[in-house]
Parts: sequence; C-alpha cells; structure tokens
Amino acid sequence: MQGPLRVNPVNPRYFTDDSGKAIYLTGMHVHGAFRGMAPKGGAAGAPGFDSVDYDAFLNEMVQRNHNFLRFWVGRETGFQKSRVGDEILYADPFIYVDINEDDHLGVGHPVYDLDQLNPAFFDLLREKCLKAQEKGIYTAIMLFEGWSLDTRKSVADGWPFLGHPFNKANNINGIDGNPPMEEGESPVSDSQDVNKFCPTEHLRVHTLDIPEITAYQKKYVKKVIETVNDLDNILYEICNEGLRWSRYFQYEMVDYIHEVEASMPKQHPVWMSHLVPAQNESLYVSNAEAISPGVEDVAEDYCINPPASDGRKVIIPDTDHLGGFWGTSQWVWKSFLRGLNPIFMDFWGPVRNMGAHAVGEAMSNLFGRNQYMLPANWGEPVRVALGRAKRIADRMDLNHMLPYGELCSTGYVLANPGKEYLIYAPEAGQFRLKLYGAPGPFEVRWYNPNTDVTIEGMDMIGDGAVDITPPYLGEVLLYLKKR
Repeated sequence: MQGPLRVNPVNPRYFTDDSGKAIYLTGMHVHGAFRGMAPKGGAAGAPGFDSVDYDAFLNEMVQRNHNFLRFWVGRETGFQKSRVGDEILYADPFIYVDINEDDHLGVGHPVYDLDQLNPAFFDLLREKCLKAQEKGIYTAIMLFEGWSLDTRKSVADGWPFLGHPFNKANNINGIDGNPPMEEGESPVSDSQDVNKFCPTEHLRVHTLDIPEITAYQKKYVKKVIETVNDLDNILYEICNEGLRWSRYFQYEMVDYIHEVEASMPKQHPVWMSHLVPAQNESLYVSNAEAISPGVEDVAEDYCINPPASDGRKVIIPDTDHLGGFWGTSQWVWKSFLRGLNPIFMDFWGPVRNMGAHAVGEAMSNLFGRNQYMLPANWGEPVRVALGRAKRIADRMDLNHMLPYGELCSTGYVLANPGKEYLIYAPEAGQFRLKLYGAPGPFEVRWYNPNTDVTIEGMDMIGDGAVDITPPYLGEVLLYLKKR
C-alpha cells in the first residue's frame, strides 16, 4: 500500500493510491471477523455462526488473493437472543461501557453509559485493522447496522432492538430511540417508504430527528476515525442495509466523516450500501465515494447481468445485498468485466460449506440455503473466482480498461480499444468481436476460469469483425494485447 485509497482520477470505477495504479478490490467477509457474541463467561462467538479465527481468516484471504474485507464492526446490539436457541448472547467488547456488569441495578441485562466509550472496543478495532494492513488487506469499517433495529413480530420478543443501547431500558442517559408516538403521528414512513416493522414503533435511531442521538452517534464515529486515521487500509461503510428512511442520516454521516478527516493527516473513502427496500439511485446522490447496490430478487440485473459501471461511483456489489448467502463464479466474472469490484458474504466454521439439505446441522436452513437450493460447498467456486479475477486485473493496465460490452456478442468486455482487451464468454460457442480501427496484431491468450489453465493462441490481426471459436467447451476468457 502506498497511502490511503482515493478515487482514481483516470478511471473512477476503481480506487488508487500514491502509486497512481488502479486498485481492484475484491474479497470474502464474515460476520464475526471483528468480534462475535457469546453467553456470559463464554468464548466470543455464537454457536455455529459468529466464531471466527481472525488470524486464520486473514491468512486464507491472502492465500486466495483477496484484498478487501468488509468489517462488521457496527453491529449495534449489545446483547440479543441466539439464532439457534433461547440463550442470551453478549457483544464483548461493546461500544459503550456497561455499568451493570454485576447486575447491581437488578435488571438482569447490561446498562450502558453513553458518555463512556469503551476503550477495549477501540483497542480491538485498531489491532485488527492493523493486522489486516500488514497482510495487504483493505478494511471497510461498518459503522452502523440496519437490522439492529429489527423489532418485527417475526423476530421473537422484539429482538434485537431489545438489546440496543438506545433502547431506553439499556442506558442511564435518558435516550429513547423508540419514543411514544404523539397524537396524529404514524409509524416511520418517508416518501411512501412503508415501515415493515411493528405498527406501533417509532424508531428514530437512524434518522436525524433526535439531536441527542445524532450527537452520540457522531461522538462514536469520531472516535473510530481517531483510532485508525493513520492507517492506509481504511474505508468507512456507513450502515448495513438501513431502511430507506435512514438515507438522510447516512448522508449526514458521510459528510461528517469527510469533515472530520479534512483536518487530519489522512483522508479515506466513504462507502454507502444498499437501502431496504432497494433504492439504488439514492446511493448515487450521496457524497460517498463508493456504493453497493441492492436488489429485491436474484433474477434482477445485478445478479444475472450486472450493469456496467459508468464511473459515477466506485461500485462494490456484495452478495449480501443480492440475495444474502448467495453467489456464483459466473457472477464474479460478469461483475469484473462490467467495471465492478465484487465481494462475497461468506460463512466460517462447520456450517460454511453446508448445502440446502444438510441434516442435523444447526442453521443449515438459514440465509438462503433452501431458498436458492444451494448445494454443499456452494461458496468455494465464488471464493476461487474472486482471487483469479484479481490476479488478471493486477496484470492489466486497469487505469485505461473500460467496460465496452457493445464490442462483443457476449456483452462482457473490458477494453482499452486498439491496445488491450479482456472478453468473457459465459457460455460455450462461437462469438463475434468487433475490432474496427484496431489492426493489431494482437497476442492471444485463452483462459479457462474453472481449471486456471492459460494457453496461447495464434496472433489475431483485427481491423474488423472477427468470429471466434474458443478452444474450450464452456465459459472462457480471451485476452488480447497489441504487440
């Protein structure tokens, strides 16, 4: 790394640093990489879900040639019910100091002093971000988490908001993130963005409606910035899957990060991700440097035919927002050839490679396994493709490679016309490539993304439309470079 990331002025589909080279970001991420949740006195990590060996995870990222970690730091719930039972799990260390560790208040749960940020939380954050930097991995710190406000009736007993520090029962500062509705008020709604949660709730945590809450949130964000500002590998993600009405809160936090860092030694990119329900244009109008679009169905374009990046933002499509625990190797290659920087939400531990019909294993039916009929070991081709795509990206002059789908009948081309081309054919068969005004000759390399085998072909002359028959049956990449 040569300084912090910034938007590449030559090709704004990517970041760059002081090297001036385009930096292609890609990688896998898991929920518990920062810290898990555990029963009182237990080792951090909910059974079968959150337990992560961080050092082993980073080493695997390096081995797989991944360079980007979405870091689930801002999971705002301090305690919640286990996903696989009735046990209460606790986040340790948490953002705020728990003044009721010995339960002297007699309430049976943590009570936070919002005026006391927990040094152990920020020490752990710095330690883990620094470890990632030493491995050459960029770390996107997630500051807030939309599902921490979930009180839907489908979630037993109103979790996880029951464990949120802005729940009035959980702090000594008089903060109530779900105040009573006044006469004539309705549940949270903004421009017909219907509130999907309980019809009586009035959650105002991810809004700007309660200045005291916004002040506490900014104090926390500023402390995060002060903790890691000197590191080069940092990005800031505002919120995971906040509801649509959180967008103005998110815009404010984007601007606040820029404001705070403006007077500090280093400035880092800010990332705004998928709103629920999906409203991708709201991401583009933010001042964030990077965005993650979302969909409401895996039949939508970002899943099956990703739109080409137009350079307005660095686009980091995340399978988290494209179906949850979902993904295919073809999606990786399609996204790469459209000027995107794809990442993959993964599992860790014994449930990692379970399929839809795994028997007797906790959580086998969660997060899309049955919904998408995922086979056993379904994620491995995705992990492999991410690293292989990055290897190719690093070898090209990505500063000048733009998506030119119209040049080929397959629709998937990155090109610096006349000089360098990368073509992806997701299906077997002949395809046509338009090389008008590009006489060549071009050196030819065929790449099989499934076997990781490259073979050289005969030089191509170009200067017209060329019908090409690949040497492989199945998906294939073709690389051309002018001699």
